[in-house]
Amino acid sequence: MTAPVKPRRRLRLIAALLTLILVAAAVIVYFLIPNHRTALLVDSSAAPDGFGPLAQAVGAAAVNSAATDSLSLRRFGGECGSPANTSELVGPATGTGKQVADALRRVTAAGRSTLVAGILGAIEDFAGLYPFRGWTTNRIIVVTRQGVDACNQNEAEVKKLIQDKVAEAGLSLEFRFVGLQVPPDQQPKLTQLAAAAGAPKPKLAASTAELATSLRELVLPRATEAGSIAPPTSTTKPPERALVQVAVAMSVFSAEISINAPDTKACALPTGLKSRRCEFTVPAGTIAPLRATISGAWMGRGHQGQPIWFGCEDKPTTLQGIPGASATCNLDLTTSGRYVCLATTDLADRGGAYACSEIFKKVPKAPIPFGSTAPAPTK
Repeated sequence: MTAPVKPRRRLRLIAALLTLILVAAAVIVYFLIPNHRTALLVDSSAAPDGFGPLAQAVGAAAVNSAATDSLSLRRFGGECGSPANTSELVGPATGTGKQVADALRRVTAAGRSTLVAGILGAIEDFAGLYPFRGWTTNRIIVVTRQGVDACNQNEAEVKKLIQDKVAEAGLSLEFRFVGLQVPPDQQPKLTQLAAAAGAPKPKLAASTAELATSLRELVLPRATEAGSIAPPTSTTKPPERALVQVAVAMSVFSAEISINAPDTKACALPTGLKSRRCEFTVPAGTIAPLRATISGAWMGRGHQGQPIWFGCEDKPTTLQGIPGASATCNLDLTTSGRYVCLATTDLADRGGAYACSEIFKKVPKAPIPFGSTAPAPTK
């Protein structure tokens, strides 16, 4: 009668191991996905004053972009039909602002405007599952000195090419068009192209300084752009908001998380949600604790561990063999929002704790720029 015990125990151990591996993988992927992913598509076709004005303005915007946003660079310009008339210069990744600026300084203006080929190439860059797309926005910013494509000026055909490419990639993309000294007779064509891509009316700059201002509004946190579209009637600056994102590194147990701040509600995460995270938006400058309650059952028993946190102000220690953890989580949001991780010491769901420990060993405190937003977890 005791023969089946060992196989049953072995199956339980295998199930627990698989659970730990899956949770660890999910947590690592979560922290690799940026809030925003932006592709800069720049016009490197021949221009009387060369590529310098574009390099200066685009480079400045890239260097000042949020370090937690993913940024990439692609150029267009060359001969019609040539595979070299568009190319990716910097692949998408967080913290690439300086790399983008350096790449721009090496570009030489030459060839014809191959704007459509550049747009199609930029869409293709978003098509794969990796590099990861943004949680909140995926955006292509087209910076051009021309309003027309030298190789294809059929508006209906161009519209279909762009829309088909976006549908083929299977994602939702935002387009923004910015022009520098675009000839007046070409500006209506650029507006038509923007409309074909589902973008707002292009921002047209007469100088490098105006171009830099427009790009700063588009590349920096999205609250800046929202303010430029609908400026407040009052001169009083609206209070900044801080975003707190909590990655819940558990798949077996449920969690309820709250933050001691005004106008916030507790976030309940039962098992089975695709997104295992909670978000709280609070006034900038908030200093408050996060609290968590963990519940549920595994193999006929209840939760047998304690909540542990990573990325908080509390001094990290080693809890039940897990380094870098704290039993409590207090946050100081005076300079930015914050990413943190919640896990458990329960052996049935401890894989996520080890994953968080490794991530926050490299980045003890992960900031989120003021004004950032993110979607709530969905089923």
